[in-house]
Amino acid sequence: MDKLSKKADKAFIIDRVLSRNMENPVYLERLEKLYQIKDIKKIAKSSRSIRGNEAIRFIAKRYGMDPNSFKNYIPNL
Repeated sequence: MDKLSKKADKAFIIDRVLSRNMENPVYLERLEKLYQIKDIKKIAKSSRSIRGNEAIRFIAKRYGMDPNSFKNYIPNL
């Protein structure tokens, strides 16, 4: 953890937070203090780690995104 760089490891950090901490919005608030929303949205769309329609809908709603734009979203489920 001490070796992570906010800039160089941006994609890793955003992906990890989005894929693991959906129950507590505090983690997203902290993430939003570190990174621009446009970066969070871009990485969320390309993530293969974010799984489960419920988690994807939560992220999509928070950031005004279409759940269908996520790689692991399963429509009509």
